[in-house]
Amino acid sequence: MTDIKIDEFLKTFREEDDFLSNINSNNLNSEDHIKFHAMIKLLIHENKVIQNFNKGYRLTDKGIDIYKKGGWIKYNQLIDEIERIAFAKSKADLLLVEKTLEEFPKTKFFARTAFIIAIILMLKELYTLIYK
Repeated sequence: MTDIKIDEFLKTFREEDDFLSNINSNNLNSEDHIKFHAMIKLLIHENKVIQNFNKGYRLTDKGIDIYKKGGWIKYNQLIDEIERIAFAKSKADLLLVEKTLEEFPKTKFFARTAFIIAIILMLKELYTLIYK
């Protein structure tokens, strides 16, 4: 089944008020029939369609959300875009962490040097306070 077929089925599911009991899979050839049932299992597994054995199938809230976002194809494009943005963000975060780790020894050195200078100045001031 193609994404277009899944879009059509989601539209059919959405246009029904209750459970969709008549899914017309009888006029499909055997290969498409297998793909049809694989598509239904995928939608059930991803919690986009639920099945009631007495009545048939209906969309879940996730399935309705996909329908409202423009259908299966647009939903997949949106998911791909979200994944691309997340990948770019994680790549930028990785670069930032690498740069931070690269600069950490320098920062640590300057902090230790400043601490030693502060101790020396404190001892100098303490010395001048005591002996004057």
